[in-house]
Amino acid sequence: MDLRQMQYVEAVARHRNFTRAAQELHLAQPALSATIRRLEDDLGVRLFERTSRHVALTEAGQAFLVRTRRVQAEIESLEQEMGEYAGGVRGLLRGSCWYHIDPDVVDFLCEFRAANPGVEVSIREVPTPEALECLRRGELDVATIVLAPGLDLSEVEYVVGRTEPFVLVTPTDHRLAGRDWVEPAEFAGELFIAAHEGSALRRCFDRGLYGLGDAPRIAVETNELAAMVKYVSIGLGSAVLTPKIAGQIDVPVAMVPIRGVPPFVSAIAWHVSHHGPIAQSGIDIASRVAAISRNAASESQVPVCASR
Repeated sequence: MDLRQMQYVEAVARHRNFTRAAQELHLAQPALSATIRRLEDDLGVRLFERTSRHVALTEAGQAFLVRTRRVQAEIESLEQEMGEYAGGVRGLLRGSCWYHIDPDVVDFLCEFRAANPGVEVSIREVPTPEALECLRRGELDVATIVLAPGLDLSEVEYVVGRTEPFVLVTPTDHRLAGRDWVEPAEFAGELFIAAHEGSALRRCFDRGLYGLGDAPRIAVETNELAAMVKYVSIGLGSAVLTPKIAGQIDVPVAMVPIRGVPPFVSAIAWHVSHHGPIAQSGIDIASRVAAISRNAASESQVPVCASR
């Protein structure tokens, strides 16, 4: 038994006539009759009572028709659902981002969900090198990454989200608070609150301070940005962050621009070829949000030297 035979039975039952059903199905009437006879022989029951005047379903035929219509409805639903997946109306967007690194992700998610209401979103917090590997393996669709020298960007395309200078975050009564700017050599011997090794912020921190002599003195390691800034505010140490990252935490600290270190650069990345319509929608929206973020940053490039 196959779907074609089910369609034949449904057409004959609806028309109550083999000739009219055959015309609808674009078949010769003898071929239609022979096909249904073979189906009845295979099932061991008669589906139709045939006379020279009319065709009617048997009790078994009525039961067969009920199930046939259920199967056809399921097939139509399946075809529609698969069409939605193919068209990007339904499915899953897999992303990696860190809210404290890129709070603009909220704007991206709001716009993406409004544009793709039938699509689910899965967010993971994955370090930049691992996120790039996940993109290459097809395990992520988009990822927020932090650009740095030596990063393997093979098979990946990206758009820069924002570029920010680093600032030294200190207690408000720190000896360097209130300065217009500082250089790394001036605070290399300080106690620091730093992110864990392997994180993007820690790599930026190490790149800016190693090579100045002794390794930085780490008082606290944490990837919790709120904790990091609050620890600074009570005098446990200083931190190297960006104004946007540090500014999310409403505690009194000073932020002093740092000269002589590469800036913080975040980007939205995706695989050059591993993306369907859902991922493409995410890429397009992420690129638009990134452009807005870049424009906003360029309009607000003012020296940071303030206590909060």
